[in-house]
Amino acid sequence: LNDANGMALYASVLYKGTGTKPNKAEAIKYFKKSIDKGNRIAMKLYGLMLLDDDKNSIEGFNYLKMAADKGDITAIEKVGNILFNKPNATEIDYDESFKYYKMAYLNNKRKPCMSFIRSLIHRGLISAKNIDDRTSFIKESADRIDTEAMITWFFLKSNRKYCEPSPDNLREAAFYLKKAADLGNVDAMVEYGRFLTVLDEERNQDEARHYFQMASNLGNRDAKKLYNDSLNRSVNQANNNANMQRQNNYNNRCLSNNNGNKNFTNINWWFYL
Repeated sequence: LNDANGMALYASVLYKGTGTKPNKAEAIKYFKKSIDKGNRIAMKLYGLMLLDDDKNSIEGFNYLKMAADKGDITAIEKVGNILFNKPNATEIDYDESFKYYKMAYLNNKRKPCMSFIRSLIHRGLISAKNIDDRTSFIKESADRIDTEAMITWFFLKSNRKYCEPSPDNLREAAFYLKKAADLGNVDAMVEYGRFLTVLDEERNQDEARHYFQMASNLGNRDAKKLYNDSLNRSVNQANNNANMQRQNNYNNRCLSNNNGNKNFTNINWWFYL
């Protein structure tokens, strides 16, 4: 066996015991021979083997990272995941995680990796340094009608750590989120509905319920609860407004019949139905 790929595959057969008796020591020998030839498959498989034996193996992670840096997509995604979930992770770890998720995303691992990128941005875990340069690919992807990128751009533009909380930024954030929802992204429907519920005007609540209903009809369980909660808030608000109006009418009637009682005008009349 002189072919690096062949050695890597043979080592994998020996390690798993596929059609033969498992032989870990021999597997390691062939993994390392293949790695010495620069084979990224061997780096990945050997790294995964070490991590299977010990999930905190630094050596295993380093081999996996070597494979990722050579462009192995599975290794790229795995390295991003390890860094993201690392105990006591630092901003440096999260920045590295972002870098690998971006690499995986640009190699067509779109939805899962954009979800992790979104989580990093939403929670403010990555460094704000050079954020525009590092995240420009998200805007480019959003403009190419990638709804996952649209949601991520919303979180970026509405996050105080990364963007000035200006009306223009908020409008841009809302525009992309609504666009993703209108294109049929269920997560965007729920998130846009949540965004609208923060606004006070009743017409915004009606629109929020519209998007919650759309998401609910497409099977999103959270959306149904959010729809009912929004409806209950609106009903309660309508009842409160009606009670306030009745209170004001009652006060006005009392004031018109107070026979000059000056103190009566200062009474705040509350009543309960």
